[in-house]
Amino acid sequence: MLAFKKVLEQNEVIDTFDRYVFESVVDKVIVGGVDEEGNKDPAMITFVYKTGLSNSLDGEKFKPARRNAKKENTKTSNELCSHTVNEDNKLCSHSSDDTCRVLRVTKKNINLWKSSVNSLVLDELFQTK
Repeated sequence: MLAFKKVLEQNEVIDTFDRYVFESVVDKVIVGGVDEEGNKDPAMITFVYKTGLSNSLDGEKFKPARRNAKKENTKTSNELCSHTVNEDNKLCSHSSDDTCRVLRVTKKNINLWKSSVNSLVLDELFQTK
């Protein structure tokens, strides 16, 4: 017990969690509380030990990051930047080699198209297997 008290007083990190030791030392855990200014703080966690001591922690420090949260843009980040200088020219939709063409639709073109489609369908229907 004295070794555990020493660890708690020095705020050392414990690598493994032992439920039985925790239950023998901690009387209760209070989630939520009131901060120094009198405001309600739902993230406050207070450990009340069986010795009568209590220890309060800010629960916001222990929350995992949200999955859909916006990542902070820091200059020390190891992530690659997707905005390179050459990317502008590669992704521009208004490039000089535009392939858009005007198609002139006439009755003759439509009839040719219909006959080619019909012949393809007929070929598939009467194809011998």
